[in-house]
Amino acid sequence: MIVSVGLCPTTANAQSTTNRGLFISPPRNFLDVDAGKTALGEVMVANYTQSPLTVTLSVEEFSVSDYSYNYTFSDVTDNWLHFSKTVVLLEPGKNERVTYSVTPPARTAPGGKYYTIIAGATVKQKGVSSRIQVAAPLYMTIRGNTTQTNTLRSHTITTFVVGDRIPFSLDIANTGNVHYTATVHASIGGPWTNKSTVSVSHILLPGVVRHVDESVQAPLFPGIYKVTYGYTTDISQPVVVEGIVVYTPLWFYAVVIVAGWGIVMFARWRRRIRHQPKKPTTTDSLR
Repeated sequence: MIVSVGLCPTTANAQSTTNRGLFISPPRNFLDVDAGKTALGEVMVANYTQSPLTVTLSVEEFSVSDYSYNYTFSDVTDNWLHFSKTVVLLEPGKNERVTYSVTPPARTAPGGKYYTIIAGATVKQKGVSSRIQVAAPLYMTIRGNTTQTNTLRSHTITTFVVGDRIPFSLDIANTGNVHYTATVHASIGGPWTNKSTVSVSHILLPGVVRHVDESVQAPLFPGIYKVTYGYTTDISQPVVVEGIVVYTPLWFYAVVIVAGWGIVMFARWRRRIRHQPKKPTTTDSLR
């Protein structure tokens, strides 16, 4: 049985993760290398179980699909990555650092290459053997004539909002030949706004469209607001779009209902007052 712990686990220190399983760090690896030359990297594997582990290191290639960004793993076609050791014996609570080298051929075209470094071990509990794995992606850049172009394919924003967040989405296409980070941002402008902002970073892989769902904190008061949202990268100009949002929180409807009920009750009271017969005055009684 294979138990997958995730593509990019977060590694903590030994004190806070004791008896928590097998870990690999860093959760993401980035490496720049020239074609025909060698670059070195390093990962740390840690045993936070109660039993000794024989950890094996391996590598696969990965890619992602349009929009959903679901990961697809495959056997390595270009065997550029080599570990200093592929088997690590770890006692409980221990860790070890393993170096690796990457040597792309001299005529390799500039751009991105994407591996997944996998640490796996077999554990036995109550006579049952299980396979545990953790993995960390390696984002590699072959230096040279790399391009970081992009385009915004589509964008949407929720026009009528009653909750405390205003959702929006972006479809960003990486039209270059290397990965890079896009920072999605949004801000609100309008009457009585608290100038809410949001900023989140996402990695974009070349030749793929990434669908990004985010949201920004709604303002304090109901009203019609302008939301400015988009993204920026390290080298390209900011891409910004705008949308108009009608914000009517649930408490606003409660206030309207209570106010309407109050107006109705006040109108009824005024009607009763107007239709009550007048009491005779003293002068009228003497006549």
